[in-house]
Amino acid sequence: MPNNNTSKVRIPEKLADIFSSLFAGRNDMRVAASGNMVLGPVTAANYLDHLEGMAPLGIIPIVNNGCRFCAIGLDQKDKQESLAICQGFQDVAINSYRAKSKADGHQVFVFFNELVDAGSVYKLCELILEKMGVQGAVVRPLRSIPGDMGHGGHVDLPLFGRERQFVDPDETPIPPLKALKLISRYDGKDIDNALAQLEEYHDVLPVEVNTGMPGGIAAAVSSADKRII
Repeated sequence: MPNNNTSKVRIPEKLADIFSSLFAGRNDMRVAASGNMVLGPVTAANYLDHLEGMAPLGIIPIVNNGCRFCAIGLDQKDKQESLAICQGFQDVAINSYRAKSKADGHQVFVFFNELVDAGSVYKLCELILEKMGVQGAVVRPLRSIPGDMGHGGHVDLPLFGRERQFVDPDETPIPPLKALKLISRYDGKDIDNALAQLEEYHDVLPVEVNTGMPGGIAAAVSSADKRII
């Protein structure tokens, strides 16, 4: 449905190209604003309509047991749990990125430069949530059993018009093109290394974890980025 809160947003071509590349998923179906599955090609126009605030787009990340991005959704308006998730990823040398969600909560995204095993990605997200003591989060794609025939759920994309912006640790919106150009992407080896680090001390995780973050940690745009688009 059109975004009634804002006028149509003018989108630079470069922004649309980067956005569709980052949020690539199944190209034979999408999810409309109604929540219904729409069969058929996912086109550049679908991404552009979303960015312009005209028709929100839901993408199914999982493709042939792999994914090029994952998302952790939190309905809570309190930013601390989403910051804690970002800290958890940063602890294993992976940068993640926060955006406001349509429910005024947050989404945390991680991006890959190839199709990585969705089961490994799901396991990594679950271990991060456990380590940081975050409950009630929704992980997509939902894939913990290799060979599962389900589609793993969809992700309501950020940057719908002037809503769902990427934000810095102080909740200040980051200009969309700047946010996307600074995003790092990872490969399967990075996921394996992160899993190895987490599994080393999985059995001795504390029962309670402080979900606050030290001052100065850039959870949305990090100077530690090692792969720049």
